[in-house]
Amino acid sequence: MGVPGPGIFVLPAVKQAARAFATQFLKPGDRASIATTAGLGVLDFTDDAKRFAEASDRLNFSGHLPHSVAEYQADAITTLDSLRMAAKRLSEAPGTRVLVFVSAGFVAQFETYLNVESQVKNVIDAAVHGSVAIHVIHAKGLPTGRSGWRLNQPLQEVAEGTGGHFFHNSNDLVGSMELAAHPEVSYSLALTPTKRDGKFHTLKIRFTSKRADSLEFRPGYISRKDDDAKATPAAHSAMDEAAFSKQNSQDVPAAVALQAVQLKEGVARVSVFVTVDVNPLEFATSHGRHMQQLVLLSALVDRNGGFVTGVESTMDLALTDSTLTSFQKDGLRTVAKLDAAPGVYQVRTVVREGMKGSLGASTAMVELRPR
Repeated sequence: MGVPGPGIFVLPAVKQAARAFATQFLKPGDRASIATTAGLGVLDFTDDAKRFAEASDRLNFSGHLPHSVAEYQADAITTLDSLRMAAKRLSEAPGTRVLVFVSAGFVAQFETYLNVESQVKNVIDAAVHGSVAIHVIHAKGLPTGRSGWRLNQPLQEVAEGTGGHFFHNSNDLVGSMELAAHPEVSYSLALTPTKRDGKFHTLKIRFTSKRADSLEFRPGYISRKDDDAKATPAAHSAMDEAAFSKQNSQDVPAAVALQAVQLKEGVARVSVFVTVDVNPLEFATSHGRHMQQLVLLSALVDRNGGFVTGVESTMDLALTDSTLTSFQKDGLRTVAKLDAAPGVYQVRTVVREGMKGSLGASTAMVELRPR
């Protein structure tokens, strides 16, 4: 959920719509998360509609309103970079991947056109690579004056370039969210590419007969190279190895606390609270933001070393100076919830940072008691 530029003025309506969407339209089996361009108010994937609604209520505007064309340009670039990272993170999730981007649109003094062509291309590339459709909702609703089409063109290009829809000129934010998350009719089409060359190929999909309906689909695909299909992601392998290793590491310092509760007959839950010390981490700087990625894995292992259950999450950080200072003081906190039958387990926690690929790992014992 991104709110660049004039987003502070539409945020109350967006929060109200997000709560209504969560309580009315999230279906069993749906897993939803919240990401923001400021890196605040994020929510990891959850199937708990109440939790999503409560997180929506806590969203707040962070940052300052731009006052010059240069600041508007930097703000637009930061927003699109955050959208690209959100698409990349979503690409790692199983199932049908839909990213709903709620934005108040881009602005600039005297409607100067923003030069964000390369950032738009990067967003589309990340989404297409990860089979992510991005639906964009223009949160300002029906226009009351000049439409500023050229300044909202990046939003439309992102939606159309990923096979999504650009919802605009409507005040029905809840309906737009529902249609974006659950299209009335959708199909998954498969094809066997004739060339595995790693290049972009255009797609054209047409009805066999003339009809009034319209089709929305991404304009093309990137063919994987044969070498890419055989490659094993090194970072993912390192996480897997660390999860089943008995070695502890503080290369990425993290404190872990456990809380076990009985859920119902035969099922207990351990909450894994992780506080990452970000002070030793390196951050890349882009347009006034501090960029880093953290991958966190919490796994429950039985007495025989067998994997029982686990949760892996990715946090793409784009922090302001004040947010980074806060995290350096208090740590970056997250929680994972693992459900299992009563018994004695090891909780293995692994944290990987994205700049160097350094890992932190720890083991703790927990007993899940029956009633």
